[in-house]
Amino acid sequence: MSLSSSESTSPVPIPRSSVPFDPTGAAAPPWASPPSVLNHLNAKRYAHHPVMLQVSSEAYELEKGFLVEWNGLRVPAEFDCDIFNNGKAWGAHHYFTEVPTRWHACWLHYAAIASGSTLFVPELPFVDDEYNEQVAVYQSVLRAKPNQAYVVAELGARWGTWGSRAIAFAKARRPDLEYTLHFEEVSKVNCEGIVRVARKNGLDYTLECGYATHKTLGKWMETVDHVDLIDMDIQGSETSVCELSMPLLNEKVYRIIVGTHSNEIHAKLEELFSDNEWIVIANVPPQKNTQCVDNYLRGRANGKYQQVERFNWAKMIELGDCTHDTPRGPVAHYDGELIVDNPRFVDSSKAFSMADTDLKVSDLK
Repeated sequence: MSLSSSESTSPVPIPRSSVPFDPTGAAAPPWASPPSVLNHLNAKRYAHHPVMLQVSSEAYELEKGFLVEWNGLRVPAEFDCDIFNNGKAWGAHHYFTEVPTRWHACWLHYAAIASGSTLFVPELPFVDDEYNEQVAVYQSVLRAKPNQAYVVAELGARWGTWGSRAIAFAKARRPDLEYTLHFEEVSKVNCEGIVRVARKNGLDYTLECGYATHKTLGKWMETVDHVDLIDMDIQGSETSVCELSMPLLNEKVYRIIVGTHSNEIHAKLEELFSDNEWIVIANVPPQKNTQCVDNYLRGRANGKYQQVERFNWAKMIELGDCTHDTPRGPVAHYDGELIVDNPRFVDSSKAFSMADTDLKVSDLK
């Protein structure tokens, strides 16, 4: 089933930066004091990646039923917050227990409601297993060519997380940038979620509600002349989709972010992208010690979510085999991840990295 919509039901406008976009990074949004980012695991603060400072802090009208992210995106509270969904996860994934930035945002929203607030100022993300993905998504927006539409596809989209975040960021930072947004998602519940988020935020999009395959991806890619970003999390099908789509990926795609769901899959994709000379931005194999992550980060034991050993960050550091090192300290992860750039469109000598201290957005050829 294919759906397409440009309609919106009472969308809440995403605020636009008052500072014109400057590709050199010389005119970033004003921060009185650039905020640091917290890493729970080692209890240290780090400088944010410069990409994360490209949208200024804003106050938004508080809506009880919707979280608002720092990029201005509004998301139904129950999607990521069990505390707004009768204590249950929405859909098949328990993001409320899995991602520190998401559960913290839920509790902040809860506190704002309980405090009688009418305005809300979202916080920037924590260092967690989604931080690098956010940086890579938003940098792809910042580097997009002004004479082209920004084109993004999300395969395995849940509520349209990464595609919607990308366009919200674009609307906030580069409001004159045209865009094309495409989703592929197998779950009908999730498809309905994508529609709700898109309508709430006034996003134009196309949606393929069914399995993401090389055929569905190829069919959509025939409609565009380039793709700035493909974000892919398709639960084990990533190998076949990438392998069978590689000629087209080489021809049109600037960046790919792909979640990997076994060591075998990860190794195959590493080899595939290496053979095609793609530039590696981030490479994190799947977690080997999943029990560590379940016990001490997610609070999951014996198939149930509980609080017995949750938040034992010191134990995670002590074990040492359930985290990976990043420029902002140790990060606990579950799935693997590859972030790669296409050398046919990206100048490797100017490629950005997660360790950047200066904004790099001129890496496209």
